[in-house]
Amino acid sequence: MTAIAVRTVQELATDTRAINLVNGWGTTFTMADLPGYLALLHSEVTEAFQATPHDETACELGDVIVRALDLCELIQPGVIGALYIEGPTLETTCFPARTNPRYIPQSLALLHLHSLISEVLESYRKVKDPDEMRGAVFAGLCDVIAYAWACMRVVTPLRTPTLVIEEILTKNRERGYRHGGRRT
Repeated sequence: MTAIAVRTVQELATDTRAINLVNGWGTTFTMADLPGYLALLHSEVTEAFQATPHDETACELGDVIVRALDLCELIQPGVIGALYIEGPTLETTCFPARTNPRYIPQSLALLHLHSLISEVLESYRKVKDPDEMRGAVFAGLCDVIAYAWACMRVVTPLRTPTLVIEEILTKNRERGYRHGGRRT
């Protein structure tokens, strides 16, 4: 029996950035582009609201994570690995009961995910020092990743978030240059 290797969050982030680079995404990224990237994150959460059954919801949440990982690599390459040494450490993130995806309806959990993305945009808009703003945006994206990860665990407890993300990355590897009509 072959053991399945657990990939670290950094490995997933690095792989995501490499795939997106080959596919032509984020090649000229600057922080001024951030609002457009966050709008794409919001659209993935909206698609998760509309998705049925749970596997489709998990895939949309996986898309949120993939986009957020890519942004983290664009903003501060290689840093996310210092925060999340191994994928399973995301499993231990604690959330207040009022927002914990295990204890609230799925629609409220997804609404909270929307609000976390909005908080990232507010950090971008309100923090004036460029280095401080990058740090605040990066930290907010880490919150988005951890929360989407937790939501995926609730939606599809038999499929790990890492597996769902691997499936998304496999599909993205096979897609063409600038596929899908994405504008940023």
